[in-house]
Amino acid sequence: MTGAQLLAFAQHLAMLSLFSVGGANVVLPEIHRYVVTEHGWLVDSQFSSLVALSQAAPGPNVLVVAVIGYQIGGLLTAAVAFTAFLLPTSILTLSVTHFGSRLRHTPWARILQRGLGPLTAGLVLANGFVITGASGAGRAAYPIAIASAVVALRLRVNPLWIIAASGAVGALLLS
Repeated sequence: MTGAQLLAFAQHLAMLSLFSVGGANVVLPEIHRYVVTEHGWLVDSQFSSLVALSQAAPGPNVLVVAVIGYQIGGLLTAAVAFTAFLLPTSILTLSVTHFGSRLRHTPWARILQRGLGPLTAGLVLANGFVITGASGAGRAAYPIAIASAVVALRLRVNPLWIIAASGAVGALLLS
């Protein structure tokens, strides 16, 4: 990865971080588009494996940015990507916290709060769609993902059981 590519990647991640309402997972479709589709630095299976690895590891879900950066260009790219993704959001959060307490009851603040819920839900659904498509399981992955989401929403089951069952069903369908 050249210095210009690293800078462009950092700028892209910095911009995405400002839209990552709900965490890094909601911008994964755009990261996927940039890294896999536009630049070809990773293939679908690598991307989905890195997302799975970062989700399985303890810690915040933003680690996925560092893991992807490391796979693309090593330790420096991981550090730059992680910093580029965290810094703008951190500054925004501190600013909103500072000024938000005084402006909390204004009409535009209430409108913003009501709009963030549907925005986050849409971004999470887009993430699920892209990651499911990148899993390499073909069309069978979509019904499995939808069934898993329904079970997760309806039943109080440990998500690890849902993941294990989804993996087992996928393995049976692919064999």
